[in-house]
Amino acid sequence: MHRKQNLVNSLLRRAYDIASSYQLVHTEFINIKRMISRNGYPNNFLDRCNYQFLNRIYGVTQQRDAPAEPSPSPKYISLQLPYLGSVSNNICQELSSFIRHKAVVNVKLRCLQSPRKLQNLSSIKDRQALLNWFNVVYKLTCSCGASYIGQT
Repeated sequence: MHRKQNLVNSLLRRAYDIASSYQLVHTEFINIKRMISRNGYPNNFLDRCNYQFLNRIYGVTQQRDAPAEPSPSPKYISLQLPYLGSVSNNICQELSSFIRHKAVVNVKLRCLQSPRKLQNLSSIKDRQALLNWFNVVYKLTCSCGASYIGQT
């Protein structure tokens, strides 16, 4: 049930974020309701999702007399981490939790993971001296002018 609700909520959020006027939002909500109901979702479920979404956006409380202020959109902070597998995801979750509990303003963390692994950023092994390489052709020149060409 949560997946269905999350699907509807993501469609409503996308329509709300993209539309530039209330009329366009309303039109998109009607289109979403029509599309989702054609896929077998009950109308009361769609109405409840729509109601909850709008209450979340505009912060409607039990007081019906005072007009509600729209909640400010969150400020996003982007953090780029090297890919470390599940460790990167755990670090991102811990940082997000810390910011959510400690931030005074509405701030959200976006973690971006670079496609390169940390081990590809630097080499653990020391570079070998040129003469220690295998399958290398080299040329040595003597002070007397003679030269020697060899292969390792």
